[in-house]
Amino acid sequence: MAKIPEEPQQDELPMTPMIDVIFQLVIFFMCSGHFKQIEGKLQSYLPKDKGLNPIPVMEPELREIRIILRTQANNTISAHVEKRPIANFPADPKKLRGIAKEWDNLGAEVASLYRPSAATNRPIPVKIDADGKVPFQYVVSSLDACLRNGVKDIEFVGSGKVHEKVGTGSEKK
Repeated sequence: MAKIPEEPQQDELPMTPMIDVIFQLVIFFMCSGHFKQIEGKLQSYLPKDKGLNPIPVMEPELREIRIILRTQANNTISAHVEKRPIANFPADPKKLRGIAKEWDNLGAEVASLYRPSAATNRPIPVKIDADGKVPFQYVVSSLDACLRNGVKDIEFVGSGKVHEKVGTGSEKK
């Protein structure tokens, strides 16, 4: 029987002192490192003229133009643009006169506010908000008045909430 030659035995390296040295190096670099501090530093650009120039006051931009149609207690329909009263109409659509000057006033008021937004460079959307008791003919008439005055971006809102500033005509005085 042939004997298999034995490989020369290698001495194992002691790992414990090597691990200890590695941990000491890690702790040393963690303690001696300086991290960038973001807090406490505020980069700001102050005016060079010590603030003598007045700051221009910008008028807040409208996000939407809202046409509000509400039923009043005195059996009329009130039309408001941006909470400004424009006209009162009879609540009976049969008494509604075709293209009246009140509808033209409403369309002209909306057209005066209808301009491109500075943020999006698109026209500010117009929203027609009518309560549930307003006949549909009034919504269509306000839509037609806007279209006649060149307003094209029109949406419809149905909320059922009564706006506090406009009122419903049933407030106690």
